[in-house]
Amino acid sequence: MQKEFILDYRGAEAARSRRLLHRTLYGGDRAASWAIVLPAIAYLAFSAHAYFTLWPGDLSATVIVGAGVVLLAYIRLAAPWLNRRRFARLSGVASLEGRQVTYAFEEHGFRIYAEHFDAFQKWAGVDRIIALDGMVMIVLGPNANFLPARRFQSSDAQREFVAWALQKLTPEARARSVIG
Repeated sequence: MQKEFILDYRGAEAARSRRLLHRTLYGGDRAASWAIVLPAIAYLAFSAHAYFTLWPGDLSATVIVGAGVVLLAYIRLAAPWLNRRRFARLSGVASLEGRQVTYAFEEHGFRIYAEHFDAFQKWAGVDRIIALDGMVMIVLGPNANFLPARRFQSSDAQREFVAWALQKLTPEARARSVIG
């Protein structure tokens, strides 16, 4: 079984793991939903105002439909791009892009090696393991170390690793773990 992983850090994977961790621990991402709810409420208010007052006159229907198309384009294209940029700017992940991170798993814990970081984490300090959406996350409080599926030789190898790691956790941490 593979117990050492060498990753080339990818900000997109870090962002995906952060969203997955937040969704799993806290039940959703309220900030991201407000980025969609507020423009939708503004659109509905604008549409109602334009419809009832006939504000643009004969162009009311055209303006309402056009504003709806702009809102949908914002929700589908602009909002995800803006959220990724905001995450990269606030978290500093852009400067980490491509750096090598090595995880070496042992009986008593795991070691993390990076360019400017070297640490050992005991299994007793692991809060839970989350294995969802092609990502294995080893959760330490509000943070997590993640292993993307691309680092495993197969999905069976990933399941075998997760089963091995779960056995190292405390019973409470095993109960909190989420395996999908």
